[in-house]
Amino acid sequence: MNFIKKNVAQALACLGSSGCRLKPATQIKNYFIQSIFIGIIILFQGCYSFNGISIDYNKVKTFNVVNFENRARTVVPNLTITLTEELKDKIRNETRLVSSPQGDIEFLGTITRYEVSPLAPTEGENTASNRLDMTVSVEYINHTDTKENWKRNFSVNQDFLSTQNLIDVQDELIDLMSKEMIQDIVDKAFSNW
Repeated sequence: MNFIKKNVAQALACLGSSGCRLKPATQIKNYFIQSIFIGIIILFQGCYSFNGISIDYNKVKTFNVVNFENRARTVVPNLTITLTEELKDKIRNETRLVSSPQGDIEFLGTITRYEVSPLAPTEGENTASNRLDMTVSVEYINHTDTKENWKRNFSVNQDFLSTQNLIDVQDELIDLMSKEMIQDIVDKAFSNW
């Protein structure tokens, strides 16, 4: 083990100097190891990033997010646009994919549930709360590898005091819920853990 540590230390010391004292065979071995390491880095650069997103950029270069539909009983103006644009922005900001009407991958979404339900106070609480629930059905289509296609419901919720009017807190709740939901969708689509 000390032999390896000594050679690695010598190799690192030699990297920046012209007067290297390593034996020719050791120099060749160290250059070989460095070349393999650099090759591995270059190989994985095309398909992995350190933000948890795993995309083979050699196969997938473009994406399309079709405008979400709203089939919930309660229709909130601009909610479909908000979800569609936030998903596009998240993909643009966290990947190297380019938006295109004929994307290599496609997202289709439908809001299927948007409703408020009352929650009873739990022990020790004085006031009851309400819960805003939102469910979106998302279909992911990978035109380069159909084995990766999926369809799934994503649900999020936020609680608010029953003394608050939904109209007064709705924008803030939608913002929180849409960020959480978009993150869940991106994680499902691009994280192959």
